[in-house]
Order: sequence, then C-alpha cells, then structure tokens
Amino acid sequence: MQSRVRANIKYRKSKPQARLIEGARRRAKDYGREFKLKVADIFVPNVCPVLGHALHVAPGSKRATINSPSLDRINNKEGYTKDNIIVVSARVNELKRDAEMWEMAKITAFYMRLLAKVTVTNLRVVEYIG
Repeated sequence: MQSRVRANIKYRKSKPQARLIEGARRRAKDYGREFKLKVADIFVPNVCPVLGHALHVAPGSKRATINSPSLDRINNKEGYTKDNIIVVSARVNELKRDAEMWEMAKITAFYMRLLAKVTVTNLRVVEYIG
C-alpha cells in the first residue's frame, strides 16, 4: 500500500497537468461546463504569474496549498478550453473565485487610495505595505 501512495505522490509531482485536468474534467461535468482540454494544453510555470511565488505540489498531501498550481478559467462564464485557462497559484484562484474582475479592480483602487493617505506615523501599516 505504501508503495502505491509513494507512486501517486511521485506521479502528482512529475505530472501536475494530469492532476489539474482530472479536476477540471470533474468540475466541468458537475457544473455543466464545456470541457475541451488535453494535457498538452496546460503549461505549469515554476512561478505564479500573478503573485510571483514558486508553485509546487505539496508532497503527501491530497489538498492544495496556497502555492499549489491551480487551473483558472480566465472568464468564469465560459468552460475549460485552451484559450480560457491559465495556471496560477491556488491562492490567486481562491481570491478570484467569487469576485468579478470589475469588483477586484474597485477593491484594489479603493485600498490604493486609502493607503496613499496613511501617514508615516502609523508604522504598522507602512511596514505591511512595504
């Protein structure tokens, strides 16, 4: 049994595209979404293109970590097609899950304006924002 578990972990680490496509196929079926992907359609970068941190599959874990590669549908109203997917970190996908792009843009603009008003005397916030 342990050798099968080790083999599965090794496979997941060496072929993250296969794991991503299996999950996407299942979600497409569950939610009635279009699914037209092949393993060759999925490129898993070493670094999250949004947040810039290294992507990696957590060894021995069935659950994704925030740095795990995650298949994102660029337009959530469309299905899983080569032109509508990108691999990002699970954290990015988690943040994007329930928000529309315009909502994220408004949130970002609001906090950028708010943080611009923060004075240097509030060191805790200044240290946090860099």
